[in-house]
Amino acid sequence: HSRMRTPRWSAAAALGAMTTWLILTASVCAQATWSRTPSNTAELLNAVAHGNGLWAAVGENGALVTSLDASTWTQGNSGTSDTLRAIVHDGAHFVAAGRNGTLQTSPDGNTWSDRNTGVTALLSGLAHGDGLHVAVGANGTVITSPDAVTWTTRFSRTSEFLQGIHHGAGLFVAVGSSGKIVTSPDGITWSDANSNTSSFLVGGGYFAGRHYVVGQDGVIASSANGSNWFLETSGTLARLRAFTTDGTTALVCGDDGTLLKSTDGAAWAPVSSGQSVILAGAAFADNRFVVVGEPVANDGLIIVSERDPGLVWETPILSVGEADGSITLTIRRLGPTTSAAAVAFQTASGTATEGVDFTPSTGTKTIPAGESTVDLTINITENPEEELPETFTVTLSAPDPATLVLYNPAVA
Repeated sequence: HSRMRTPRWSAAAALGAMTTWLILTASVCAQATWSRTPSNTAELLNAVAHGNGLWAAVGENGALVTSLDASTWTQGNSGTSDTLRAIVHDGAHFVAAGRNGTLQTSPDGNTWSDRNTGVTALLSGLAHGDGLHVAVGANGTVITSPDAVTWTTRFSRTSEFLQGIHHGAGLFVAVGSSGKIVTSPDGITWSDANSNTSSFLVGGGYFAGRHYVVGQDGVIASSANGSNWFLETSGTLARLRAFTTDGTTALVCGDDGTLLKSTDGAAWAPVSSGQSVILAGAAFADNRFVVVGEPVANDGLIIVSERDPGLVWETPILSVGEADGSITLTIRRLGPTTSAAAVAFQTASGTATEGVDFTPSTGTKTIPAGESTVDLTINITENPEEELPETFTVTLSAPDPATLVLYNPAVA
């Protein structure tokens, strides 16, 4: 089950009767390096999340460690001795779930409250989206809550072990044993989907307009709508456990120190983690990837990869009518903003023609000190004729200072 693809890193702009694809690119691509940092716990860490300026990782026997910078970690008290399998941040609170239906919440990552879920099954996955928390677990367990305090049991349409769940584009996607995938737009009504695999599925995420799930035997599957799934080529047979993204790169981690990355969701490349143990959980925030896992030398594993200071296209989806006359793109600076930064840009014709379909544009954009974004406006020409889809490109190059990385592909 494979398929032909259009570029995942393109952004669509609908111009009247014509659809034009803006292909936003950068001239170089950054390479990630990973470093290990002490976790100050001997337990296996299963999951990690970031919110309100704080990192929090949870694991076996109620283990909790927190950090402000992902470098120095402090043991905390999660309020339970039950193993915690999952953690998310909903914008206001951390929510962690685990064995025996345990669910803990915290406004600050330090003080935790036990919540009554009404279930005793192992809860192994958490997601938050559209104002709703959803937790999944053993025996097809699905529970939902608008506030992470009051929980309601839902009918998932399966008795399979649901190991993980993610939310994206208005859809919850839960995965588990025997290749099981169930989806829901509201957390209440669930539908079966054919994953095209019988491998145990463990986790997933949303990237570049598609849902992704990962699992045993190196399985990576993707879907644009949550219903039709296609198997990707991962290049590994390792059990894959977690999926995260910074918007331009997707990262998957798994057993035997396995790390894979992709900038389009189709081509996956191995990344050296420097480890040979289970990598169980991953998250991206605050300009860095954090991966947690199995203890090494009696210290729960935490490895970190900070993105080098650089520039990236921010806008993931672009849509404009010809009558609007223009489209605005945003360039975002990553890293310190203590001094100004500049970057050159240039449009180029594809099947859309400069001077006919859009106004050619070239020059330099400057992000002032203390600012993190700058906008670039491209003028669009209105044509009365109906046309087939066409393309043109906008490319960044020559950053100043030259140490700034241009992240490519540019759009998630």
